[in-house]
Amino acid sequence: MLVVVAESEKSSAELKAEVEDLRSRLGNDDRQTVKAMMALVRAYLKADDYASAISINEELVEICGRVFDDEDPQTVNAMALLAFSYAKTGALDKARALQEPLVPLYERYFGPDSPAVIKLLINLEKILDEQQDYEALEPVQIRLVSACRMALGDRDEKTLISLVRLAATKRLKGSYESAAEFDDLARVGYSDLFGDCHPQTLRVRLACAMDQGMLGRYSEAGDLLAALESDAKSALTRKDPLRREIIQAATALQTMAKKLQSDGDDAR
Repeated sequence: MLVVVAESEKSSAELKAEVEDLRSRLGNDDRQTVKAMMALVRAYLKADDYASAISINEELVEICGRVFDDEDPQTVNAMALLAFSYAKTGALDKARALQEPLVPLYERYFGPDSPAVIKLLINLEKILDEQQDYEALEPVQIRLVSACRMALGDRDEKTLISLVRLAATKRLKGSYESAAEFDDLARVGYSDLFGDCHPQTLRVRLACAMDQGMLGRYSEAGDLLAALESDAKSALTRKDPLRREIIQAATALQTMAKKLQSDGDDAR
């Protein structure tokens, strides 16, 4: 079973001295030294000192890879911490290279719908999204949606956010039917959780209307936008950017529908 190392109450200076003492007495490869180095890395991370954390953590990963099995808890923890530091400092390629092989290990240790797996998938999703690697991003998002729905249910905010983000990726890839399906699941969840006129619900309702427009279902999109525009005007102030976005979307859809109708009349 993978054990997550708890944070130490000692300062980074105290932990650094402890690491040096253990190195001199027991050597780098002793588990006590490794455990102390892990605690020192966590102390640096807590202080947002990523440069110091990475310096120790890279050595720690090398030691664990040499001394322990690749699936040893110490090795896995060291890799997870280093991936986190790399992501925080913008070294996305390095972070991704460490995080991707951790996913099946975490699923095996904790279960596919555990909080640890969900957190790891969220971190990996952010990396892939920043890299704009949508082919790799989509399957990670599908796994995340599945884990969230199993562990948290369809009305939890993490689940709903994962649905919205998956829908956005589907839309970017031109899979508008799938985008509409996931947006609608999110719409139902947000509506049940916050009500129809909550800003987040309104945003997802707007996405649902735009999905219908992208599918060429202008009548359905128009009906959704008309109801949405009415709710936005009653729930949001005139200066609210979301209200303006909804009104602009409704206007753009009306213009597009009129143009298509005109083009059709000319063709006849």
